[in-house]
Amino acid sequence: MKNWETIDKYLIKSFSFKKYLDGISFVDEVALISEKNNHHPEIEILWCKVIIKLTSHDAGKITERDIKLSNDIDKLFNQGITSERK
Repeated sequence: MKNWETIDKYLIKSFSFKKYLDGISFVDEVALISEKNNHHPEIEILWCKVIIKLTSHDAGKITERDIKLSNDIDKLFNQGITSERK
């Protein structure tokens, strides 16, 4: 959960990319992980930047599911997914 901010009932983190399509490739991979875990983040796509917000809406707070997904997303980002690799 490194560098994730806690704001209200959300874990929030911004991810920066060199190319717009690298961010899109990252979002594609986050979607696959989220679907596998049946836990879906709010995602905002900007130019060369992706903002991810995690919360457990059913619980009305941050739960272990959010912490696990944040760790999985960090691992994915650290692998360096780029549009060229896809």
